[in-house]
Amino acid sequence: MYTDTVKSRMPESVFGASFLTPVSAALETIVAGVADLDLSNTTSIKARALYLPFYLLGGIAFGMEAREKSLKMFNAHGHQWLHDSILGAAAGFALKFGIYYASGEPLNKCVAVAGLVSGVGAIAAPALTKGAEIFKECIGYDESERTPLWIRDTGYETKRYLAMGLVALTMAFTPLIYYANSSHKAVQATEHAR
Repeated sequence: MYTDTVKSRMPESVFGASFLTPVSAALETIVAGVADLDLSNTTSIKARALYLPFYLLGGIAFGMEAREKSLKMFNAHGHQWLHDSILGAAAGFALKFGIYYASGEPLNKCVAVAGLVSGVGAIAAPALTKGAEIFKECIGYDESERTPLWIRDTGYETKRYLAMGLVALTMAFTPLIYYANSSHKAVQATEHAR
């Protein structure tokens, strides 16, 4: 069952890892920094290193399975955005708290940053689930009624390029986010030294 679920949900896992890695890096460093809750680049990179295997080895796969069961149980297919928001907030808090705590952050910072991430999870989860369905269609895995017509009407090769471009773009964004955070902290240190 484990391997079947992980294999069948691999497109969603790849999309989820691609989507969540730069979003989480920005939240942990730049966005949380505005509220004086920022994690160091080192802690954020540790969290990404812990999350990536989790994402690809079943975390997202079983999350999507749980989502499908929850949609059926609550008969929420007509309210997917609300359902996914609530699920994203709850899962975001629980998972981020655990990862930050395992990364060595103090308890109060774990709760505060996980709370911030939970709020963003409520906003990002619906985009993540819709994006995963579109990604699956782009790589020829499955069609989705939620895919916009302009994507659905393009050729298979163009869809594959869209999918590959998304993954490449997110891989490029993550180090840029860490660089921007380091540069911002260097400027702040210089200003405080004056």
